[in-house]
Amino acid sequence: MFKSQLRVVHDALIDAYVGQLTAKLAGQVKSPFHYSVVVFAGAVPERSRRNAFVMLADYMRTDFREPLSVAGGAIFVPLSMLADAPREEWFAFQIAHAMAHIASHHAARLESRMELVAMPDVKGSFPDPAVAGPAFLSSSHGFELDADGEAVSVLSDAGYDANRVLPLGGPAGVKTERREESLAKVVARLPKRDYGNSQAGFVEAKRAAASHLQE
Repeated sequence: MFKSQLRVVHDALIDAYVGQLTAKLAGQVKSPFHYSVVVFAGAVPERSRRNAFVMLADYMRTDFREPLSVAGGAIFVPLSMLADAPREEWFAFQIAHAMAHIASHHAARLESRMELVAMPDVKGSFPDPAVAGPAFLSSSHGFELDADGEAVSVLSDAGYDANRVLPLGGPAGVKTERREESLAKVVARLPKRDYGNSQAGFVEAKRAAASHLQE
């Protein structure tokens, strides 16, 4: 089981906050899956990195500072992501982004494309890496943009100001002009609304996460 391979963090403040946030966001996602979010510390074992059913929020990264989205609804959040989160909206966006990957079956779709890339044609010839590689990366990046767009919509529907997601710079997220430009366009189309107070408990959970990192 994937969870058993990680060092799960148990903290009352973190568990309460993440649980409330997960429920708030999941209520806005059109998906048959039941989402669960677990916070972990430390490295991800190498065998888990090769798990085809794991869809990294940013697939090509290897430092695991973004959520790991596992097909079926489980999301694993690095402790450092919470401890270093610049804003609550940014943190909530990362969770919503992971939910969007799961709802859209991105892990399974990417796995299928990887199998096609590795499959020989009728003549027994394998695809040219110079062609297959960029095609695979293009699919992965396309999934990222799709998940971004869905995530900000979920965020707004859950009562968060999606304008505060940007910039994406920080401890997680590959900051690219294309990704931020795409997000900005989606945010601009969102309906205008009044936003209430931020989710209670973020500051306390963030402080607790930072404390655990020092242990």
